[in-house]
Amino acid sequence: MRPRSTTARLAVGVVLALAGGLGLVLAAASPAAADGARPSGYESVVDRVDPVVDGARVTVVGGDAFLQVTTRPGTEVVVPGYDGEPYLRIGRDGVVAVNRRSPAYWLNQSLDGRGTLPQSASSSADPEWQPTGARGRVAWHDHRIHWMLAARPTTGPGGLVQEWSVPLSVNGQKVTVEGRLLYLGATVPWPQLLLLALSGVGTAVLVGRWARHRHQQLFTLFVASALALFLAWSTFRASPPDAGASLLPTLVAAAAMLLVAVAPGLPRVPLALASAATLIGWALVRSAAVWSPVVPTTLPGWVDRLGTVVVLGAAAGVAFVLVRHPLGPDAGPSAGGAEDDGLPGSSAPELA
Repeated sequence: MRPRSTTARLAVGVVLALAGGLGLVLAAASPAAADGARPSGYESVVDRVDPVVDGARVTVVGGDAFLQVTTRPGTEVVVPGYDGEPYLRIGRDGVVAVNRRSPAYWLNQSLDGRGTLPQSASSSADPEWQPTGARGRVAWHDHRIHWMLAARPTTGPGGLVQEWSVPLSVNGQKVTVEGRLLYLGATVPWPQLLLLALSGVGTAVLVGRWARHRHQQLFTLFVASALALFLAWSTFRASPPDAGASLLPTLVAAAAMLLVAVAPGLPRVPLALASAATLIGWALVRSAAVWSPVVPTTLPGWVDRLGTVVVLGAAAGVAFVLVRHPLGPDAGPSAGGAEDDGLPGSSAPELA
């Protein structure tokens, strides 16, 4: 029978572990100042550039989040704002600059266009150019290429929402970029969602049956956190470098891995539980990527979805084992001490 003092310390450790994991997740869920690509049901595609020009390439990044222009050295591109004023500029040397007096600069700070215009912003004012990069590439939230209303759009054949066009100037030549906005639905098809749910539950059950010993638990959490780190980094890379995408989900996954790495030499149960709680919260916070048809990632969408539910299932399976059997089946009178329950200062039960 376990002493009351040991049980109390274990309970405190469990509560602190879960609270610590929740704190990390809440940090990742905060909006911060970033506004990168998000999971959604919308996708914008570029149909043509008229006339065709050499030295400049136009693409959509993050489903429908960003319009991006990439140039070769010697090519100058000017992007006008919504009133025709100079907004963005890529010089022949690759230096990127933004006109801070352009109203488009302030409106494009966020994906929903709710930026506040300062008094200095005016489409008729002289440009105030501020360098922002030197790679010959710029991306921005162009509100002509995504849906701006809260109501779901009425779609035509193939999910067509609207056709759009964005003017550019390439080496002094007027160019028009034409494309379409498509609505792919609110969620992925139900059969896929059911398969994903079964994958997550199956992973939790298998892990719960397998990870009964300390080393198996830590190994499972390490693999799950490594997978979470890979998925989070792939999502971060899906946004352009100058888009201000948040790195916090990647850091949270790394924190879960760090908790596992230090667990063997420190109180095991609280740290392992903190790692599991962090991974569970990490997966729940990014759950929109599981059911959204368009996932901003450098990976295939199904890889991101499946990986997320596997991380959730693995962490939930380990957490269940740790809460249900905190000492583990290999603990016994000869294995007493801090290594048994993962709490400092604990001792083996005294025999009556």
